[in-house]
This record gives sequence, C-alpha cells and structure tokens, in this order.
Amino acid sequence: MLELPKPSYLPSSGRQSGFLTMTMILIGIGVASLIVILLASGLVSNPIQETYMVPWIGLVLVVILAPIIYLSFKGQFDLFNPIVFAAWSYFLPSFVLGSLFLATHLSWPFFIHLIPDLEYYLPLSLVYVALGFAGLTLGFFLPPGRQFGVYLAKKLPVWDWQPSELLLPGVILLGIGLFLSLISLALGVIGYQQVDAIEEYNGLVYFLSLVGNFASFILWFALFKTKKWNAYYWIVLGLLLIMVPIRVSVAGNRGSLLQLLIGVSMAYWFSGRRVKLQHGLIFGCLMSVALIIGMAYGTTFRNLKGSESRADFFDYFATSQRTIDKMADEGIAKNLETAGYAIGERFDTTSSLAVVVANHENLEGYEEGYHLSNNVVNSLLTAFIPRFIWNDKPMVSDARAYSQLYFDFGENSFAITLMGDLLRNFGPFGVPIGMILLGILLRIFYAALVEGQVVTAWRAGVFFMLMNSISYEGFFDSVLPSIVRFGIVAILSVLVIKFFSGWRVRIV
Repeated sequence: MLELPKPSYLPSSGRQSGFLTMTMILIGIGVASLIVILLASGLVSNPIQETYMVPWIGLVLVVILAPIIYLSFKGQFDLFNPIVFAAWSYFLPSFVLGSLFLATHLSWPFFIHLIPDLEYYLPLSLVYVALGFAGLTLGFFLPPGRQFGVYLAKKLPVWDWQPSELLLPGVILLGIGLFLSLISLALGVIGYQQVDAIEEYNGLVYFLSLVGNFASFILWFALFKTKKWNAYYWIVLGLLLIMVPIRVSVAGNRGSLLQLLIGVSMAYWFSGRRVKLQHGLIFGCLMSVALIIGMAYGTTFRNLKGSESRADFFDYFATSQRTIDKMADEGIAKNLETAGYAIGERFDTTSSLAVVVANHENLEGYEEGYHLSNNVVNSLLTAFIPRFIWNDKPMVSDARAYSQLYFDFGENSFAITLMGDLLRNFGPFGVPIGMILLGILLRIFYAALVEGQVVTAWRAGVFFMLMNSISYEGFFDSVLPSIVRFGIVAILSVLVIKFFSGWRVRIV
C-alpha cells in the first residue's frame, strides 16, 4: 500500500491551507512571463507554431501537477518535499514552459535539424519525461523508502542547537568555503572556464568548497529562527548579503542568483516561520526578478568573456566588473530583451532530449570511442575512487564528449537529462525503473531528515545539500556519486558545528 508523507513539522495554520494557492501563483507567474515575453519579442504572430506538441505538453503538466494537487487536498503539501521541489524547480520550467517556448519558436535551437522527424520525436521525448516523473513519484510513495528512512531517523543524533550556537561555526565554515571557492576558481575547476586536464586534487578542493553553501544555509536558518536580534545577527546578515555578488561573480552562470534565493527560501521554510499568502506572492516575484537578473548577467558575462578558456584570476573578476558596467549602460529594456532570449533558450530542454531520443540507437556503436558506452554501470565501478589515488582514472560521462558526439559541437554542455541517459543505457523500460529507484532514495532522505519530526538546523542543512546534489539535467550515473560527495561535505560541516557549538553568541 502506498504511504503518503506526513510532514508534522509544518504548523497547522498557514502552510497546510495556502500552498496549493502558492503553487498556482508560481505557475501563473511563469505563464504570464511567457505571454509577456512572446508579446514583447514580436517574434511570433501565431503563438503556437508546433501545434502537435500541445497535447503532449498537457500530458506532462498533468503528470507533474497530480501529486502536488493530491498532497494539497490532503493537507500534506510541503514546498520542499522532493517530488514537489523537483516539479517546480526543474520539470515545470524545463518541460512545460520550455516546451511552450519551443512550440512558439521563441526557442528554436541551431541543432534542431539533428531531430529527423520533429512531429514524432518531440512528442516521444515528452512521453519519456512523463514516464520519468511518474516513476519518480511512484518510487517516492512506495513503502520501502519511508520505512528505511524512519529507521535511519531513529539512529541519527538529536543535536538541536540554538541559533546563537550556529553563528560562530557558520561564519568559520563560510570563510573556509569562500577561500576554497577562490582557490577552485584559480585552478579553473569552477566558473565559466574549462581546464585541459583534471589534476589530482582539483575535485577534492571543489567539493570541500561546498561547505560555504552549507554554511550560508545554516546562517540563514539561524537568522530566521531568531525573533530577537542583537548586533551579531546583523553582522551575519551583512556577511551573507556581501557573499551574494561574490558567489554570483565566481559562478559566472545564469542560475546562481536563483539558486541562492531557493536556498534562502528553504531555510525560511524549515525554520518554522509562519508562511502566508503574501509570502507566496513575494517569493514568486523574487524568483522572477532573480531569474531575469541572473539570465541577463550570465549571458552578458559569457559574451564578454568569449569562451570557456582558462582565465587569469584577476581577469575573471575584471570581466565580472565589465559585465555589471555593461548591464548598467544598456538599461532595463535591453537587459529584459537579453534575459528573454536567454530564458527561452535555457528553459527549452525538450529539444536537446529529443536529439538523444532520435539518435541514441544510431550512435550507440560510436559511444565506446567517446567513453560514453554503459556509463551508468562503469561509473558505479569507478566513481568512488578518488583521482588522487587513481590518477589515470578514465573519464566517465564526459559532457563535452557527449556534446561532440550527439550535437557535433564539443564547446558547450548540452542537457542530456536523467531520462535521456537511462534511455541510452537501458532502453525505454529503463526510464521509469531508474526514476523509481531515485524516488525511493529521495523518500529515504526525506523520511530520515524531515518527515514527521522537528527539523533541526543540521537536519535541514544536510537535506538542503542532498537536494542540491541531484541534477535532473545531467547524467544518471552522476547522481549517486554527487549525493555521496555532497553528503560527506555536509557531515563534515555538521561535525565542525558540533565542535564549536558550545561557543554560544549570547542574545542581549
């Protein structure tokens, strides 16, 4: 029998009554943004060009919204339930809004000719998306995930630290994360740049730099958890706000600002604060603003930098400064236009998935030469061996090699999606089966850290890291290694907090 989550940490008022409305608001804002972009662009006279896509987009929309609506009617809606989170943070924008962008030709990528029969392969790709999300939902609601998660929850330590105990270790971790991020930037392993060869310790430095992400979440959690602030809390708030432009500059991409906002929102949610309808409106508006600014910044930054070639540390930040200056000079209208084109291009994931759906059988024989053949199995055998131990470890699931083989353009990383990678490796039946397994894993995390219990700072922080470790746009073989690495970083961060937790900053 399927078991529904019972997030008892949610207050009875506000959250259980208003979040179907919040979901509709977010969807409504997205649709309204689409309409505005279409009208403002002047690119289309008849909005829907590829009319045959409409019923299949509707199918995906129904499959995605079904568990959200059901949970809402049951009074068990949780904005950061892994299924709900996956729906609004990835599947809805990528395969509903993105498919609408494609159907209206607001997005019409240069590689569209690689799909031999659009009227067959675009709908088929949307069917695989529907099967994938349905499998993810089914796996999440199956009993084994919840049962094992509840078992783990009983074994985990309580460690319910007060907000004042989180400030010092949080700031220490934030500083460590910033330092390692700058080192990673200098090494060329993060940001809009690419290294020719992976050095032994590059990956280790990058993953350890993620303690900064954990620290930011914990500090926001502490701020939201505290009703009466003293000078220390205002100093922490200032540090967190200063970190925003630094992290956006280091990332140099179009989604970093939005990701930061999602982390702050998750901290607010799990802190136990009351959430009302106006908060949903504010959240939706901030999401839209962060999306537009991030898209405009990331696109302008990439245009000015020109390529992903390795950049000097100071030149990289000089490019960031030139990006800000150029955006200021161009004004609101030009930045909105830049963001509009970028949103149309970035949200359309259906077309890149369709390239895989249409060509994976014909290209199967060539994948061995690109180190892509049987990548899911091969990754499980090698991914957990650090490169500083096995320096000659073969590359598995090289995004550039995949782009070169499937798109004949290795200078960019095209989305493959978990569904596309499962299809390549195991055929059509592998899509729902693989996503079911992932759904079970997500339920284990949710039940062990969040569901049915008081959510403490460290539980919320670990859950935040685990959710951010999963990229639905990438290779399926990267899911488990990323979860393990992000989880290790989170655990190390928790141990640092445990060590410093007695050094309490008093509230006066």
